Amino acid sequence: MDVPETGRASARSRVRKLALTVGVLGGAGWAGSDQLLSVAFHAQYGGADYVLANRLLGAAAVLVAVGMIAAAAVLRRERGRVASLSGWIAVAGFVMLAGGSLGEFVFFRGDRLAAAGWLWFVMGLPVTAIGLTGVGLRLFIRWAGPRRLVALWLAASVPLTIAGWALGLLGTPLALGVMALCVVLLLERSPAH
Repeated sequence: MDVPETGRASARSRVRKLALTVGVLGGAGWAGSDQLLSVAFHAQYGGADYVLANRLLGAAAVLVAVGMIAAAAVLRRERGRVASLSGWIAVAGFVMLAGGSLGEFVFFRGDRLAAAGWLWFVMGLPVTAIGLTGVGLRLFIRWAGPRRLVALWLAASVPLTIAGWALGLLGTPLALGVMALCVVLLLERSPAH
């Protein structure tokens, strides 16, 4: 049985909305797990709470990546190729962040492989920040009003990442930026249009 074209568009719209919602949850989860990580780091580096917080951070990074994938798809359709390309660069960065954190604390055994996971996480931070900066600059040109604040936050991803690193919040500013972007896209008219 063939599904009518409007049915497919409606299904795509529901999937995008779900993915954007997952991105919002991931951003909130990242901020929370980063707070736990900071406390656990100072209490007992390498202890059970530290490992758990890093696992939660990796899982949250996967959720943020899902939201960023949906955002990149919406940006491609509505905001053009530059915003979409920058969005996909950010997706690659979030995949590196998630893979690095989960690799180090879930999948890899042994110091050498765990160190490789940490390296992927660290390399993912600038890749993500650069991608989100491109998205933010493009949206800043096109958006007005309160949405422009979200674009400004994304455009400032590089300095926010440096500030986050200095405060011990590895990637929280990036995750919160994607969370805000997902909220804005959810509040706009249907992403399928």
